[in-house]
Amino acid sequence: MPVTAKNIPESENSVKYTAIKKRVKHLIKPNYFIEVGLALLTFAMFLAGSFTNNWFAGIILLGLAQNIGGWIGHSQSHSRDLFVNKCGSFFGAICIGLSSRWWNRKHNLHHMFTNNFSKD
Repeated sequence: MPVTAKNIPESENSVKYTAIKKRVKHLIKPNYFIEVGLALLTFAMFLAGSFTNNWFAGIILLGLAQNIGGWIGHSQSHSRDLFVNKCGSFFGAICIGLSSRWWNRKHNLHHMFTNNFSKD
């Protein structure tokens, strides 16, 4: 995203958002035990699906691992915490095959043009 000028005054809505964010910040602190546990469980499903001899179980495990992994990477890449953000970037690249740079650009555009047929 392009860098904007730094001398632009902050809007009233932006001031309100900053105040609300400070009040609820404690609600979105990551629980490292849950974050790491979900990532390890999903990575184990990914490995099991990749190396199984049963094609049906492989499809199910890989599908679940990619679906859950996508949500884990999405959640972790929302910059709630620097460590969790780095884990999300690594996890998304390994299990889902997406770079964090591509994902952030696509994701931010999605939020700018939500439900716009030609953009989203």
